Amino acid sequence: MTAAKNRPSALDRDAAAAWLRLLVCGLGLLLIAGLGCRPRWSADGKRVTYGALEGARHVVAEHELATGRSRKLFDIGLNDGAMDMVRDPDQPRWVIVWADGADDGLVKIRTRGDDGAESEAIEVRPGGRNVSAILTEPVVARGHVFLTAGTIHRVRLDTGETKKLGRMGLVAFPWGDGVGYAAGGREFEIGRLDPETLELSPLITRPEGTDWKIMGAPRFDPTGARCALVAARGESRAGLDGLTWAVLVFEGGDLLTTIALDGARSMGPIAWLDAVTIGATVMRPGEEDDRFWLLETNFSGSVQRETPLLRAPVHERLRKEGGVVYQLKQPLFLQPAPAPDGRTVAFTTAKMPEQPPEGGLLLLRRDQKHRVDRIPFDPPGK
Repeated sequence: MTAAKNRPSALDRDAAAAWLRLLVCGLGLLLIAGLGCRPRWSADGKRVTYGALEGARHVVAEHELATGRSRKLFDIGLNDGAMDMVRDPDQPRWVIVWADGADDGLVKIRTRGDDGAESEAIEVRPGGRNVSAILTEPVVARGHVFLTAGTIHRVRLDTGETKKLGRMGLVAFPWGDGVGYAAGGREFEIGRLDPETLELSPLITRPEGTDWKIMGAPRFDPTGARCALVAARGESRAGLDGLTWAVLVFEGGDLLTTIALDGARSMGPIAWLDAVTIGATVMRPGEEDDRFWLLETNFSGSVQRETPLLRAPVHERLRKEGGVVYQLKQPLFLQPAPAPDGRTVAFTTAKMPEQPPEGGLLLLRRDQKHRVDRIPFDPPGK
C-alpha cells in the first residue's frame, strides 16, 4: 500500500508554525522539568507507578491499590530535564529516557532494576531539541528502546548502538509486545516495525475520499485485530471551533467505524480500556479553566460516556503565545492509563503547565459507578 499524497493543508501549516512558536516561547522549557504523563501499571494491576510532585520537585512514586498508600521511589534530578520511563517486557527493570537540561540536543537512557541498580547512561543525539524525543512515549522491545524525534530512532540498550530510519515523520508506538509506527500530516499510514530489521509493514492508509489527520499515536486492541485513533480535520485558524474530531476504528486494513464528535474540543492520546471500549482524554476550553473528561465509547460508537476528571487553570501566557496549538496540546498532559483488567484508569497531573487545585494521581473507578478518586502528591514526598 502507499499513503495518500496530498498538498499540505492549512491545519498542517498552522499547527507546525504555532507549535514552533510555542517551543521558542517557553512550552518546551516547562516540559524540561517534567515526567512522562502516562502512569504505568504493574502486570498484576496491583500497583501503579506515576510522576508526582514533592513541592516543586518532580519525583517517581508508586501507589498500591489494596492499601491505598503511595510511596516515593526516587527523585528526578533538577538537571535531568523531561523524562519518561517504560517497563522492559523482557527483564525486571525500567528503561528511563530523559532530555538533558544542560544540553538541549542530548538524550540520555539508562535502566533501573527492581533492586535499584542503575546502568551507565547511554547518550544519544537524535537531532533537534531533545525534549521532542520525550513528547511521544518511548517503546521498549527486544533489548532496544525506540525514540521518536523527527523519525524513529532505535537504541540498543546493552551497547548504545543507534540507528535512524531514513523516512522522516514517523512515530513509534507500542503494539502488543512489538513496535508499531504511524505517519501523519500529508501521509496517513499505520503498520508494524520489525525491531530487528527496521522493516516497515504497512497495514492501514487514509480512507479513500477523506482528509482526516492522525492526532497522536494509534492503539491496537489486546488481540491486535482492531486499531483506534483520534483524528481531526478542518481549519485550525478558526480555533477549536474550526476543527471536527472523530475516533476512527479499523479492523485489519479496513475502516470499521467513524465515530463523529461534536463541539469545540481537543482530544489526546487514546487507549483500549477493555476488549470493546476505547478511551481518550477530552479538553474543552474555558476563560479561566480548561475542563477535562474521559470519553469512553464502544468500537461501534453506539454507546458513549463522558466522565468529568478535573478543571485546570489556564496558563495565560502560553495560551496567548500559542493560541489553538496550546489548546491542542493540553490533553497530552493528562493521558489515560488503564489497569490490565480495565476496571481503573489512572491519570497524573504532575506535568500540567498549571497545577489544578485537585491535582494528583487520579483513579477513575469504572467498576464503581465511574467514581474519580484523587491521591494528593504530598504523601509520596513525606
